[in-house]
Amino acid sequence: MSTRRIAGGTLISMDPQRRIIDDGVVVIDDDRIVAVGARHEVAAAADADTLMDARGMAVLPGLIDCHAHAGHGLVKSLGADDGEAWYQACEAFY
Repeated sequence: MSTRRIAGGTLISMDPQRRIIDDGVVVIDDDRIVAVGARHEVAAAADADTLMDARGMAVLPGLIDCHAHAGHGLVKSLGADDGEAWYQACEAFY
């Protein structure tokens, strides 16, 4: 089992209290988040194979960014000369 720790950042939790935790830590065993909280509260944070220093960063454990521009990749050069063609293509896609 591989244990990773992301520590030191501002942790934005999705718990019922929607806590924002300074100097937060996220502990991940293999591919599963097993602990989230303030560094001084999470005992498992000390025992990790890998450490990611997140100082100065926001950490959102469990967030899956599904934002994409798939349609734009298909027609990215379409609007190079004619903006109207780009708008028509976007209207057709979306």
